[in-house]
Amino acid sequence: MSLAFNFVKSREKTVDLIVDNFKDMLVSGVIKAGDALPPISVMAENMNVGISSAREALKVLEALGVLEIVHGKGIFVSNGLCENTMNPLTFQLMVIPRDVHEFIEFRKMFETASTLVALQNATEADIKQIRVIVESYLEKIKTKPSTIQDEMDFHRAVLSATHNNYIIKIGETMLDLLASSMQKKPVREKEFTVQKSHIDIYEALRDRDKGKLILALEESYEGWEIKYFTEESEET
Repeated sequence: MSLAFNFVKSREKTVDLIVDNFKDMLVSGVIKAGDALPPISVMAENMNVGISSAREALKVLEALGVLEIVHGKGIFVSNGLCENTMNPLTFQLMVIPRDVHEFIEFRKMFETASTLVALQNATEADIKQIRVIVESYLEKIKTKPSTIQDEMDFHRAVLSATHNNYIIKIGETMLDLLASSMQKKPVREKEFTVQKSHIDIYEALRDRDKGKLILALEESYEGWEIKYFTEESEET
């Protein structure tokens, strides 16, 4: 496979341009998911770049989940989403100045849209899994406080029920940001709000009731918004 690439002198820029070159080839369909690529030495020669620059660029693309480098087998364009791949968007959003109002707007917009897709696409197995998580949560809080992981398990189950890889990947980013905004120590008096929210959302999904789901989400946002701003004011 011939990879056309213009030679540049700057090593750092060379790596960036190799990465951009792969992006362009993916967008144009020159390479596709699952394709086997030539050895690094052949790609470097075709692109007229040094092997060290090509190897560094491939490591970046592997970290981003674009390529899979299998020792003894070769280099392949990734075929699907990998759960263990780092999400660069999460890191980018983590380091920008936090704006509470913007994040709340983002969560309301995205979670409402994605949960409505889950309402449409969820299978009976998805609904059962969400029910199991809710029941497990209710049983747990009888004797001990909930954790951030309990909250994330519920949201990830709903996210998974969309059966849409684009929504799931962006949703994981939103959940990473949500987890970072939540208290590290659970607060027992707030369990009822979370409990009711999870039950209402589950029942709306189970009943395929769009109006009931939107109402449950709005009430969930209201409770979370009050909790979030209370904690922000306490910190300041």
